[in-house]
Amino acid sequence: MNEMNKMNEMNEIMGKPAFTLTRRRALAYLGAAGVGLMSAGRLMASGLPAAGRLATTAAPAAAPLYKIVYDPREAAGRAVGAHFAAAGLASVTVADDPTWLWFDDLHHHWREAGVAGLTTPAVAFALKLMAEQAGLRTVIWGRHWIGSGQTSHMVAATEPALAAWQRQAEGGAAWTEALHGMIMTAAAQPATPARFDHASGAREDGAREMVSWLLAPVFKGSV
Repeated sequence: MNEMNKMNEMNEIMGKPAFTLTRRRALAYLGAAGVGLMSAGRLMASGLPAAGRLATTAAPAAAPLYKIVYDPREAAGRAVGAHFAAAGLASVTVADDPTWLWFDDLHHHWREAGVAGLTTPAVAFALKLMAEQAGLRTVIWGRHWIGSGQTSHMVAATEPALAAWQRQAEGGAAWTEALHGMIMTAAAQPATPARFDHASGAREDGAREMVSWLLAPVFKGSV
């Protein structure tokens, strides 16, 4: 996939002007995440709270983070979990089907705070679908191709969050540490429009793709 196609895909994911999934695409993403048709149908027809309902209720101006989700099979995932644990945030590991995590945990807390993670693309897309049905929106969406010699990145996020990412990366921080700083910055300013993209590094052949993301409630004043 060339850089223009990658950027177009990122624009679609981040909602320029708005990200929506058709039923067919949604089921395809859930299938890629290992979710069976019965579970997928449950998601599409579930009685989740209506999107945007939170915007009509009183809420603080910023969405703190409720929990971090990461893939324990990847060293990068474990590093991200460690960075957030050091900051006192709870975390959970997910390698494949995330539906249990949403229905047993995240669905009960989505009004309170955002949730972020570093997972496989399939897990990220499945959680994004469920979260957006509940009224959350995508604040960060980053694609990271982890190769044997280097890691390349394509990140869409708020301007302050990207500034934090670049500032730490240019200061010599590991990219997982820079990711932690970017997510924490964006979580403190969820009303800032996510309309900025940043790409770095050449993608290696055979590199493994991971996705970083932040899903936050739609509070009053957010876009």
